[in-house]
Amino acid sequence: MNNRKAAYFDARHLSQACNIETINTNLTIYELISPEAQQHWKIELFDICENVSSHYHKLQTQIIIVLEGRVKFFGENMAVILGPGQFISIPPQKVHAIHPQEHVRFLVINIPGFNHPDDVFHEYYSYTKAESAAFVVADWDKKTIVDQQTQIAPQLIETLKTLPEIPQEYYIFRIDESGYTVFTLASDPSMDCKWSIAILDIVDAPKHFHKTGTEYFLVLNGELSIESDGVLYLLQAGQSIHLGANVVHHLQSTHSSPVRVLCINYPAFDPKDFYPV
Repeated sequence: MNNRKAAYFDARHLSQACNIETINTNLTIYELISPEAQQHWKIELFDICENVSSHYHKLQTQIIIVLEGRVKFFGENMAVILGPGQFISIPPQKVHAIHPQEHVRFLVINIPGFNHPDDVFHEYYSYTKAESAAFVVADWDKKTIVDQQTQIAPQLIETLKTLPEIPQEYYIFRIDESGYTVFTLASDPSMDCKWSIAILDIVDAPKHFHKTGTEYFLVLNGELSIESDGVLYLLQAGQSIHLGANVVHHLQSTHSSPVRVLCINYPAFDPKDFYPV
């Protein structure tokens, strides 16, 4: 990633901050973290206002999180429309299509990560009912939404145990606290700070809640123990949890080494909206 500059990811600065692939005037892909960053996952921001035809990925699990606008996802015997802050998890070899209902921005986390269009296949794949059931669509009436179904390819589990350093050019700023470190990757001031993205390296973060903010946590490396309103969840790499406002939560690594977690906040994280318990 030569000539990369850390910057806020608003519409004016995206071109200065990361690699860009312009497919056409209706689809632009911004690589927030690329496969060259020496980890086994990739983060992209899609800016899109045209349909993406049916396709699948042989190896990648995809977690798609809508940031702005509304978008319809199609799979066999399944169609769902998602809006800002909502997500869907798509396992390998699951055929899906994407139809924006308007101009949309969504975040895509790929595990493992490949450069586009590697691991994109447009021929039809016949999958079983069990595989179809693995398509995770969240129940948005709940304050806590947990995805413990997503699994990472077994051959990657060993390599995912290591935590590579995050190069300075990949984050806007870094905050070191007792028990955890925050690497802020992106925020969008041009959209009134509606969302922000950070990587957290956690040993033991204090129990707390947010009065207005909602959070989506995706485990990238290691194992996360998270207590949410008194219920304990253990999440492996590729699994996730979505927490609504006013949900008391406590995040810890299950080992002495940190667990690495991707965190998306709606609206953007505000230190004033952090209430220890």
